[in-house]
Amino acid sequence: MIPKLSNDQRQPLDVQDETYIYVEDDKRHTVCVILPMHVFQQLRPLFEPDTFNLPDSYPLQEEVAASAGWNDPAMSDYDALRPSPAP
Repeated sequence: MIPKLSNDQRQPLDVQDETYIYVEDDKRHTVCVILPMHVFQQLRPLFEPDTFNLPDSYPLQEEVAASAGWNDPAMSDYDALRPSPAP
């Protein structure tokens, strides 16, 4: 259930030009921030665990490298410059 704001609680939203307001919780001695949903949706990924998996990007990396000419046979000259692995 989403709590509803009273007219007294809504007043700071009407007065301020900001897209957020601070609210003090006297019982818990904390300050909270009220954000519009569209602002929260933009910030939400910053607070969630990172689900990026590098190997998932390999096909796209291959596609970009190929379009940049890395599969060109002339690029094999650069492979010859690579130092030999240590024994």
